[in-house]
Amino acid sequence: MKPTTDDLGAYGQLYCDELLNSVVPFWLAHSLDHECGGYLHCLERDGTPFDTDKFMWMQSREVWMWATLYNDIDPRPEFLDAARLGAEFLRAYGWDAQGRMPFAVERDGTPFIKPRDIFSECFLAVAMAAYGTATGEAWAEEMSRRAYDVYLGLADLPKSHDASTYTGVRPALSHGISFIKVAMSQELRRHYEDDRFEGVIDLAIDTIMSKHVRADQQALFEYVTPDGRAIPGPMGRQLSPGHGVESMGFILLEAGRRGDDQLIDRACDVILWSLEAGWDDEWGGLLYFVDADRAQNRKLEGDMKLWWVHSEALVAAALAFKLTGREIFWDWFERVHSWTWERFRDSDCGEWYGYLHRDGTVALTLKGSMWKGFFHLPRALMQVQALLRVDGEDEKRGRC
Repeated sequence: MKPTTDDLGAYGQLYCDELLNSVVPFWLAHSLDHECGGYLHCLERDGTPFDTDKFMWMQSREVWMWATLYNDIDPRPEFLDAARLGAEFLRAYGWDAQGRMPFAVERDGTPFIKPRDIFSECFLAVAMAAYGTATGEAWAEEMSRRAYDVYLGLADLPKSHDASTYTGVRPALSHGISFIKVAMSQELRRHYEDDRFEGVIDLAIDTIMSKHVRADQQALFEYVTPDGRAIPGPMGRQLSPGHGVESMGFILLEAGRRGDDQLIDRACDVILWSLEAGWDDEWGGLLYFVDADRAQNRKLEGDMKLWWVHSEALVAAALAFKLTGREIFWDWFERVHSWTWERFRDSDCGEWYGYLHRDGTVALTLKGSMWKGFFHLPRALMQVQALLRVDGEDEKRGRC
């Protein structure tokens, strides 16, 4: 059943309250490293740090989140101060001697893990763009542009996103490389001009929809050959429902911006395929990885339930409903919402758990790690409340 205006308003307020009264206060209280700069993001359930190493893509994601809260939700001084703490840390330690971003540094900024992929540069680019808009500091935009150049320069080179593979052996296109091009270029476009943005977005969307998406199998494949053919074996059958809905969310935003109804319909199809493939009929919730043939999954964590997968599913379902009005997307939103809020949310300590067993019980009580930080959940809460807010209720994008 389609929601009423009151239903939408109630959900929107719920997501806004969770963002500003639970998740944001947790990270403000426990993550800011006033001693060394940047953020402590490997946090126990109650916010106590269990590791002081700093993983640089998490540093960048947190800068982006604080700056975006300041730009789009509420210009609170504490949000800008938090963003500045991380931005200055990245300014000091964001590049190694080879002109790349270290994967991890020690608490004081000393680099100790070399770049393992190119996604750190992606998040550095969006972080500095948002921070530059918040402060007007020219160096931030310059750093963003440099990181964008690095990402694009490496994105299509062999081994750029997986240093453990041998060049020329089993060449493959990674879905993640392409959808990050879309997401990164969309975000940078909000903050400054670059003649490349539209072309990068167009090519990446075409690559995803023509090579990774297979309508005959109703699936989006994470890895395909460079010409879009199937890769034999488990690697070629791998589906990531979370990446599927996240990727299509960015493509839906672009399709909506351009008024491209055909692309909206195609992206909505992929969202439904991803949700249906990932939904666990026995225990509920969305599986982390799925084998397209329902064969053995070589991903040992494949049957776990992760916070970011469900966060992105909520955004994608809300956005698809907003653009199409189709009741099936509202049904999916409510199904994912009910399962997610009941199991991931920690009403005692704030924030959400990140990792559940297949049956929905908590696998790890941590609130932050080298993979989980102040990003997917607050971004989803921010986006969903904006999508469900009644049109015209507030002129500023995203304002609670």
